[in-house]
Amino acid sequence: MDIPAPIAAVTIALAIATGLVTWFAWSRKRQTAESFLVADRNVPLGLGAVAITANWIQAPAILTSGALLYLSPYHFACLFVGNVLALILMGILAPHIQRRVPRGYTVPQVGGEMFGPR
Repeated sequence: MDIPAPIAAVTIALAIATGLVTWFAWSRKRQTAESFLVADRNVPLGLGAVAITANWIQAPAILTSGALLYLSPYHFACLFVGNVLALILMGILAPHIQRRVPRGYTVPQVGGEMFGPR
């Protein structure tokens, strides 16, 4: 009897998730929420740069690039314009945001600190 592919995939994903949860629960090092969010401030530069780039660019820039690529005569350049502008903008704004909201680790935290609750 063959197991359908979607059921096998879900079973494997659940097994991996269960293993990860068990591993995290049994790990001896206890962290505070802040040390977890900032990885104990012990992330190598290359890994940090890749993680930040992936988080900042995400879907909006990728989808915009795809739409511009489809509609524009400058096909290849459209893939990079939105992403590069997003990185430049964050490079300029990040130090100012960090000075203003030093414990702002997520966009909702920064927004809540800067603009207050509604």
